[in-house]
Amino acid sequence: MQTTMTGMLGTWRSNRNLAVFLVAIVLMEIVHGIEAMALFPFYLTEVLGSSVTVVGAVISIYLVVDIATRTPAGWLADRWGRKAVLVGGILLSILPLTLMLRVQDPRTFLLLNGLNGLGAGCI
Repeated sequence: MQTTMTGMLGTWRSNRNLAVFLVAIVLMEIVHGIEAMALFPFYLTEVLGSSVTVVGAVISIYLVVDIATRTPAGWLADRWGRKAVLVGGILLSILPLTLMLRVQDPRTFLLLNGLNGLGAGCI
């Protein structure tokens, strides 16, 4: 009976870690969706005074980098472990998001959003 309880506790701990990562991934994907479809167009046109073309470029670069990163990130996750790639992706997404609020140049915003897409691809 004791071995079964110990085994169940170990399983619960590994599932708890998986659940924490799953919640973090879902929250990051929700944030990415809200920022790309709702906040970025408003911020770029109303605050920075950019054109709709810049908005399209910002959303496009995010999606292109995100999609192009997924396969290499999966390969890295197989080699290094999923946890390292997921944590790296979360960090690569959080850093640009905090800097985007201070940026006044649309080109810098585009670059930061590319980094954000890189993090999203890793996630």
